[in-house]
Amino acid sequence: MQETTRTWAGLALIATVIGGQVGAGAAFAGETWATRYAAGRAAIERGDLAEGERRFREAVEDARARVDMQELSQGLNGLGNALRLQARWKEARAAFEEAIAVAEKAGLGRTLTMAEPLNNIAGVLRELGAYEESLRILERTLALETELSGAMSEDVAETLTRIGNVHVELKRLDPAIASFEKALAIVDHLSLGESVLAANVLAMLGNAQRMA
Repeated sequence: MQETTRTWAGLALIATVIGGQVGAGAAFAGETWATRYAAGRAAIERGDLAEGERRFREAVEDARARVDMQELSQGLNGLGNALRLQARWKEARAAFEEAIAVAEKAGLGRTLTMAEPLNNIAGVLRELGAYEESLRILERTLALETELSGAMSEDVAETLTRIGNVHVELKRLDPAIASFEKALAIVDHLSLGESVLAANVLAMLGNAQRMA
């Protein structure tokens, strides 16, 4: 999603965001949603998860106060990632669930804005051992990405790989292998043979074949 720079001139209004309180009297003058969101991403990339969480919470509060549903969904997804990386699975799940609900309410259900939180919550569900629910969400993501990006896209290959991994967890090796082989065919089609994705798919396919 293209990020836009917008001036936020009101008072902070939100008292709670995903199990944590944000300062209702905090001043945000001089910063935009895009600034906060970018700062959150930068903090996560350098490994400062607490700062990333704090900045994403600010971005969520900003977007919620302005009732900007697209930016609210994106901010919640960023917050969910910060929580997920801290292994705070239930809080991360709540953030991703709200990101999905907000995107759907905003009419973004058939856009790639929806795909990222769907993939993310599927990963959290896998960590929580909810494999069947994770698989259902990944199948939904796959259909969305296939519709929007094409059946031979890198997004589809990545989601097929995630689906294969869940099948492995469920000891369903034949569908796991089929998913990995489909992902590998896309990687070959896109000439991504030297990519990290290609290496991961090959390793996972080999592991599933050995287990079969």
